[in-house]
Amino acid sequence: MALVLAPFGFSVSQISWIGALGFFIGAPAAFLFGIVLDKTRAYKKSLFLSCFILILFSIFFPMALNRGAGYLETTSYMMVFFSMSMILAFLCMSFSVEVTYPLNASVINGTLQMFAQVIATLLALSGTMWMAADYSQGAPSAEEIEA
Repeated sequence: MALVLAPFGFSVSQISWIGALGFFIGAPAAFLFGIVLDKTRAYKKSLFLSCFILILFSIFFPMALNRGAGYLETTSYMMVFFSMSMILAFLCMSFSVEVTYPLNASVINGTLQMFAQVIATLLALSGTMWMAADYSQGAPSAEEIEA
């Protein structure tokens, strides 16, 4: 995270806090989503809601970089909350296994992991290109980053 956030003026301590608090937000999120899913069995609605919110905050993330620590922290925490709830509570996995019952669960989970990695790679590349557009005049020097 430091390589991404340092050019935008974030200190090492700010970046550390964002990462540490993200961990402490992700674990309760997974726990809460697990409880809600066990009681409601609303896999599809929860999946659509989580994906919509993740896409929304993924769009806001590059904009938050230029706005300051408060915007970036809020955006990061919301992304962590909804992504960890999907990953750790196995929202996607449980729903996919339920929908494709006759197929082997390991095939479905492996396919989902494969597509998740492809999409994450595409998002990382598009975000890198978007942030690189800000450096059309050249990347900041080491002195500018440390100042």
